[in-house]
Amino acid sequence: LEEKKDYEIIAKEIIELHSNYSSNSSFRNYSESLLAFIFSKMQDTNGRKSLFSTLEPQLSKDSKIYRSGINLKINNCSKLNFDEVMGAIPSFENTQRSSIPMKVGYLFDKYFKIIAEDEVKEAIDNIELKVYTEHYHTASNFLNKNYTYEGLRIQTNRKVQKVLSAKWSESIEALKPYSKKIAKHRPDEIFNLLPLELRGVLNHPKSKELDNLEALYLDKIITLKQLTELLNITCNDKITQIISKEIVEILLSKKIIIEPNILYFKKSFKLDEYVILSKSNVAKMQTGEDYRLASLVADFGADLAHSDDDYSTKESDQIYKLICSDFISSDIDKEHLKLRVKLYEKYKPKMNGVLNKLSKSLELKDLKTFSSYLIKVALADGVVSSKEEQKIRKTFSSIGLEQTFLDSLYSTLGDENRNINVELRESVLSENQGSQIPKQSDELVIDKAKLLQLEADTEKVKFVLSEILKIDAEESVPNEEAQIIIIPSSALDETHKVLLDEILKKDKWDKKELKEKAKDLGLMISAAISKINAWSDEKYGDFIIFEEDFYEIQADLKKEIKASA
Repeated sequence: LEEKKDYEIIAKEIIELHSNYSSNSSFRNYSESLLAFIFSKMQDTNGRKSLFSTLEPQLSKDSKIYRSGINLKINNCSKLNFDEVMGAIPSFENTQRSSIPMKVGYLFDKYFKIIAEDEVKEAIDNIELKVYTEHYHTASNFLNKNYTYEGLRIQTNRKVQKVLSAKWSESIEALKPYSKKIAKHRPDEIFNLLPLELRGVLNHPKSKELDNLEALYLDKIITLKQLTELLNITCNDKITQIISKEIVEILLSKKIIIEPNILYFKKSFKLDEYVILSKSNVAKMQTGEDYRLASLVADFGADLAHSDDDYSTKESDQIYKLICSDFISSDIDKEHLKLRVKLYEKYKPKMNGVLNKLSKSLELKDLKTFSSYLIKVALADGVVSSKEEQKIRKTFSSIGLEQTFLDSLYSTLGDENRNINVELRESVLSENQGSQIPKQSDELVIDKAKLLQLEADTEKVKFVLSEILKIDAEESVPNEEAQIIIIPSSALDETHKVLLDEILKKDKWDKKELKEKAKDLGLMISAAISKINAWSDEKYGDFIIFEEDFYEIQADLKKEIKASA
């Protein structure tokens, strides 16, 4: 520093040390600050470019080297690329400071590029590079001088800075759940904590199992036991909500959806229950209550359609179209409903006492509203077999509706005359025994035009079904996730607590001032900050103190620490 010599030799030594000890935040900050200073002073442009290329894979975008723009000088930039703009964002005014970009490394870069691609491209056209005087602060007070060097800063308007800073903060928040666990778990164990956008472009730890699943079971009906075995997920006699979350998130990483959505319905499932899997362009977590109502109506319709043992593709298509038009609008819900009615082509839905709950919870006028709509679903194909009619009468009777109510609906909907049809069955007799007598069956033919005129108030139907779902929610299994034990963080000792309380009194600290505060408590400031940051990182998932030309206290985390005190 004093003789302005041996820069290349010193840089090589520091880069080697950095590769071994950069996990120590204090060393990382001091070493990268010195390297920024050295790179700015080196006359051998090829030499510093070679050294920087060795160092660059070890750097986070929050490094002093990027924030000072030394990387831009090294690369002799005139027009910036995406990475160079991204590296400059931490130097923007009011950009959120965080250790997360450094902790998760390339995952942060990759996620930011996904969500901010358009914003950065637009920003590049509005960016200028300007020379800026940077200050280098030595780790030791022995060299207590004001060292300066020439850096480059990206200059752009406040609007562009605000947009990019917002995307930066969005990336930090999205990766916070993952970063909190990364120190204690292998990356494959916490893959599902990554944002969905990242999981969609990364190879899942279970990619081999998912490839097998796609080859064997896509668009096919399987049991949950088959599914868990294929994904190598261990469970006992049922699928709990914790296991459901793991399964659904694994599937969504490959844009595969499962119906019934074992996570959406918030209950335990038996291993012998059937599900159907399918690829989806809009695969994502389902939210909202619309699908709960739609699925319940679909279950009633499919249950009635199955009563004649002939639930056809035609019936499932008509039930799907009818319920879609009245109950759901989102693309992901529509895809799930299509799978649900397809599942019922082979397996009858389990009504699980829903009719009993319906009769107990609703008034007669609400029962009639729901039943009118149910008829509209059940008769979607315009034909009612005798078995279907028996099922409908039994259903209405079980919820307390008189037979005259159904008769009045039939008289409204069509011809009460019976058409006699012959149903041919495949003979099981030998040729010598002759032919089997065909079976006769009655069918009521419904006027489709009149059926379309049966307009039950959909909003009233939704209200009726909501009342049933409230009862289901009260009787549902407890949320196992609430039972997860959280391991308490290690506490700070009293001396560091006192220093932390002092630190939280201000948003920024002059270095000399805070050093004196630490000295009065018998602490070395660098070691004390490292310990406090390690504590805040473990407990809150991020550093509380960041070192610049001053010590900056992260505002959001400061509020969180004070609120939990």
